[in-house]
Amino acid sequence: MKINKLNNIENLNRELPLFQVDEFFTPELYNELNSTYPTEYLIKKIQETGLNSASLNFSNKVDINFLQNFLKKNKSWKNLCDYYFSDDFKLDVKKLIYKNLLPFENRKMSNFDINSTNTTINFTCSKNGFKLDPHTDAKQKIIALIIYFPDNEWKKEWMGGTRFYYPNNLNLAKKFVKQMSFNRLERMLPFSLLPLRNTHILKGYEENFAKAFYEYKYINYYKNKLIGFIKTNYTFHSVPMLKCPKNIFRKTLLINLNFK
Repeated sequence: MKINKLNNIENLNRELPLFQVDEFFTPELYNELNSTYPTEYLIKKIQETGLNSASLNFSNKVDINFLQNFLKKNKSWKNLCDYYFSDDFKLDVKKLIYKNLLPFENRKMSNFDINSTNTTINFTCSKNGFKLDPHTDAKQKIIALIIYFPDNEWKKEWMGGTRFYYPNNLNLAKKFVKQMSFNRLERMLPFSLLPLRNTHILKGYEENFAKAFYEYKYINYYKNKLIGFIKTNYTFHSVPMLKCPKNIFRKTLLINLNFK
């Protein structure tokens, strides 16, 4: 299986290289993937931990036996995971970055060695009350892909989508990102030399963030939709609090390509 709908993505924004693809899979493949999504296993993890969310991934020793059996039983999921773990996917990402990010001042990643990268895949399931505050994601991340798998009865007012933020003013945005660093040297560097970092909003700096960034786009939690972004120091995003019934869950597949 080769699913590359990244090759038509171009003219990405310099500060927020964000994209979305509707009808990412064929309807038949999407329905098969959605109907076999490992919801029950993840709900059990939520119940056992008492948390609002649970994930299933290949780096967790507790999950690996389940995943091996799951992929043996579900060929479409196996083929999909095989592609995202393959060098083909890494090369597809490299082409996307070469086409869109080559002129970027602070992120010339077009010639990265695919052998210096790895892919992570996470199934995630979240219940009513779950939310994620604004953050930019891990510093080693190259690209993040999120695929939505809502139940048929999911309603728009239950939220579940992802909100992205954009600089109100580039100078204020640069200042804010540097303010959030615990590293004194980083705060002294010109922004163009600032290493990529996972930025969260420190307590007491919410007003500073609101001045530096505005709510740019909310991408609804719709079936068969892929959203993605190339990591920069401006890629703030969040998940507003879920307002779904207790027996309904937000389900996503997260694919990340990272530097090792």
